Amino acid sequence: MSTPSKPHTVYFPGLNGLRAIAALLVVLGHIELNRKVVAGDYLLGIQVIKLAQHAVNVFFVLSGYLITYLLLSEKSLKGTIHLKRFYIRRILRIWPLYYLIFIFGLFVFPYIDFLRIAVYDQHIWPHYGVKILLFGGMLPQFSYAIFGGMVPVVTILWSIGVEEAFYLIWPMLVRIFKRILPVMVTIIILLPVLRWAAEVVADSWLAPRYSQFVVSGFVSLVGHHRFDVMAIGALMAYGVFYRRAFIATRVAAPLPALLSILGIAAFWSGAVNIPYLGTTLQAALYAIVIANVSVSRPVLPLENRIMNHLGKISYGIYAYHYIFILLFTQVFRQWGGFASPGIGMEILFQVTVFLTTILVASLSYAYFEAPFLRIKRKFMIVKSSNTRPTSS
Repeated sequence: MSTPSKPHTVYFPGLNGLRAIAALLVVLGHIELNRKVVAGDYLLGIQVIKLAQHAVNVFFVLSGYLITYLLLSEKSLKGTIHLKRFYIRRILRIWPLYYLIFIFGLFVFPYIDFLRIAVYDQHIWPHYGVKILLFGGMLPQFSYAIFGGMVPVVTILWSIGVEEAFYLIWPMLVRIFKRILPVMVTIIILLPVLRWAAEVVADSWLAPRYSQFVVSGFVSLVGHHRFDVMAIGALMAYGVFYRRAFIATRVAAPLPALLSILGIAAFWSGAVNIPYLGTTLQAALYAIVIANVSVSRPVLPLENRIMNHLGKISYGIYAYHYIFILLFTQVFRQWGGFASPGIGMEILFQVTVFLTTILVASLSYAYFEAPFLRIKRKFMIVKSSNTRPTSS
């Protein structure tokens, strides 16, 4: 195995562009989902709603890729992983915006009459105290799995909870195991098996004994923890860290990347559907594209000012967007233009949601998140940046 290089500042070109695409696809998918929930019909179709689900998996692979590369760099440089510093960095990046949305979504939003929509409102109050405890305890995925439904504003935080669970465990494993590669492979193999086993157990053992509430909650909870998806990102990071030239010229060269994009299109269009393994296989395709844009000759032109900015604010786009979907749903309903037969009002609705979300996310990044990020940099051991470092 070749000796890895120790970069002064870790920066992967193109990743901001992928974050931007994923964030915008989440918004688009949820606009269509909101139309279905509120108006009862589709404009673009169910596959557009599923784009949001696919985009979340892209975020998961990106998280596994970047976090693992930084952990491997730190272990190579220092001989260990400083867990306290790692957790402080994650807290400073994730928690401020997470808890802002949590407080607004469960303590402010339900009491703003103009924003209340009956079809969503019914999901807020049942088990309200338990939901506060789960969301407040950074376990939103448990609320989503157990109670289901669309709790407005905060339900989208479920994926943050899954990532935080991964961040809690993964650095410990990288620190403990001298050979982390077998651990990655085990997770990638084991999780699809567990998803299949969860459905078998639910159908054969839980269903005859417990309510559908318990059965569906169990299956959903297992399905939401997509650690295999993140482990695939981690596996690609391992390859880039130790065998960068091989990954760049073979695994993630332009031709494999183009074929991966075609494969992704087949999955996303619904032309290909592979039960239990489909999510894992798609994650492998995402990982190839991620490696292509970051260390090989990119097939997608993602390194530019617009994509870099949208990528930097992608967390804010993800966190804020449903607020503005609901706000403008009510505004357009007042105008009589929400879910109207004409395409013009729908385009205006979508553009308004996108632009407002991007504006607020930009302001949030500059004035709310940036102070925490400045503190976060003090706890970095391996320097990383989401903007290209300037040459000295």
